[in-house]
Amino acid sequence: MTAAGVQLMGAVPGSASGLPAQAVLASGRLAPDPPGLPLAQGEVQVWVLHAADVPACASALVHTLSADERARAGRYRAEVHRQRFIARRGMLRWLSARYLGCSPQALRWEVEDGGKPLWRQPAAPRLAFSVSQTECMALLAFAWDCRVGVDVQ
Repeated sequence: MTAAGVQLMGAVPGSASGLPAQAVLASGRLAPDPPGLPLAQGEVQVWVLHAADVPACASALVHTLSADERARAGRYRAEVHRQRFIARRGMLRWLSARYLGCSPQALRWEVEDGGKPLWRQPAAPRLAFSVSQTECMALLAFAWDCRVGVDVQ
């Protein structure tokens, strides 16, 4: 994949360079049923979640997590780490659902032999994703029909 095939989508949620305005409610909360996101074959889209956006994102997306994910979040001792997990996982579910045309709650995980997670429900093996995080930001990358990896340090 060349750099020309990579599209940096900007900050999420709701920055001027990030999600489209119609995807964000006036209160700053993410819309419950966002429109689909276009993702061309051969393109990689990388979304940036800045640390300053984590509390609002976690609050807006906690309802999208599965019971197992909410339990995992509850095991974090520090609130900042709990919120980061919820924001990252919620954003992963919310963006994946926009690409796949389903609700975030409909998505179910499966783990490949090598340990890489992928969406299995609804039938979504074609959407590849990768998530990487630091204390300052998280990157979420998406592409069709390939393996994708992103790293931030």
